[in-house]
Amino acid sequence: MIQLSIIVPLYNSEKYIRKCLDSLLNQDIPHSDYEIIVVNDGSPDNSYEIVAEYAKNYSNFLLVSQENQGTSGARNTGIDLAKGEFLTFVDPDDYVEANVYNQLIRKIVDDNLDMLRFAYVMVDENYNIISMPKGAINTADYNDEIVDGKIFLSKKLSYACYVWAFIYKTSLIKDNKLYYQQGFYIDDTEWLPRVLCHAKRVTSVDTQVLFYLQHDGSLINTQGIPAAKKKLDALFKGIEMIQMQSVNQSNRNVNKWYAGMCSVFVLSILNIISTYFYPERNIYFSKLKAYKILHLSGYRHSTRVRLKITFVNIFSERFYCWLQNISYK
Repeated sequence: MIQLSIIVPLYNSEKYIRKCLDSLLNQDIPHSDYEIIVVNDGSPDNSYEIVAEYAKNYSNFLLVSQENQGTSGARNTGIDLAKGEFLTFVDPDDYVEANVYNQLIRKIVDDNLDMLRFAYVMVDENYNIISMPKGAINTADYNDEIVDGKIFLSKKLSYACYVWAFIYKTSLIKDNKLYYQQGFYIDDTEWLPRVLCHAKRVTSVDTQVLFYLQHDGSLINTQGIPAAKKKLDALFKGIEMIQMQSVNQSNRNVNKWYAGMCSVFVLSILNIISTYFYPERNIYFSKLKAYKILHLSGYRHSTRVRLKITFVNIFSERFYCWLQNISYK
């Protein structure tokens, strides 16, 4: 019986994929008990050929190819193919700790969990651990109390919606048809809250499992006007998504979380405007105004972020951008 399906969306990852796959093979469960599903999303580099070598040598590999549909489309294909009782996602430039999955599977089985969150660290391209920025506060709660998914979302998740930081009961995903919305850049933030709202038993372990690689090729870290414009468009779509999901949500605390996430998006939008598009700021201010966001929420934010939110609420987004723009010069 396959216990775990590990879904890896593959695109332009020839530089990193071997380390990822080697880490997935270096586990304390028999290969017959888990499968590694690699979905080649029309990658133009040599990623497919590299994975094909592994698929020849290891029986627990499944390598499939499709026309490019983005990470969301590749993950959806992996969900459809998954045969394990549980599933998890690993991006091809990340990797996992050795011999870690057995204890996670035991935990999720023993406690009859729908979802289990685990810990991660960020690393640079030399695989050195990146320290948290000075003054940064992680507001996520890793207490091992088992709670309903809506409570977990509103009280324990914080605003880092990393889908690869969880193991999921496969039936939770498939029975509720919880697929990713394709063509949506901030797909983690759209998908994970929907999944949590269907889950009944969720908890965390502070076990270090995944190493999250930060590199210049990722959109988050790419600088310049084209990348900034793409981020800006994605953030505006994110606000639309949040407002749509909160309208359909009757749980008051979940709506507080959505309001707090909206604040994250708005602050990010204002920072991008200040840095890259200050001469065109009025266009974006009008767009923000159309969303009727009258008051940003500081729900479950760090003191530092709450101060920024309070400043915007009191003095307006225009004054905030003006000060930010001056500081960048």
